[in-house]
Amino acid sequence: MPMGGYKRPTICDKENILAVSNALHKVEILCGDFEQTLDFANNKSLFYFDPPYKPLSETSSFNSYAKDNFNDREQIRLRDFCKKLDILNHTWILSNSDVKGNDADDNFFDDLYSDFNIQRVNARRSINANPEKRGSLKELLITNQTNSKKYVRAI
Repeated sequence: MPMGGYKRPTICDKENILAVSNALHKVEILCGDFEQTLDFANNKSLFYFDPPYKPLSETSSFNSYAKDNFNDREQIRLRDFCKKLDILNHTWILSNSDVKGNDADDNFFDDLYSDFNIQRVNARRSINANPEKRGSLKELLITNQTNSKKYVRAI
């Protein structure tokens, strides 16, 4: 998510930095294309994808923080990678916006991930330039697991 335009951001809060450091102590963070993650996976790996969401409006796109736009072509490439993971027996979960919430005829994700488990879940939005647009909306949790309710609670 972009940093925003805060006058006094709390990102440099000492307690927060120490807590994050402690939580990430044994975590290896990689920077690269999502397809490269397979090189670091083992049979216990769980893949969680949180790509730039498909915009629900012209002002809701967060593609500006990435070098390249994460457009429909990239969404399809991610789906193809998820299919590859499924063939290799890896578990994956993906979150994205529910475009049907704005247009009941928009079946982009329903068609794209029709072979997988799609759940619509409530998500709270506390950040928006327009306070009236804060609140609850539907998001998608998509997984290759048939018993995905346990993941909904965990995430």
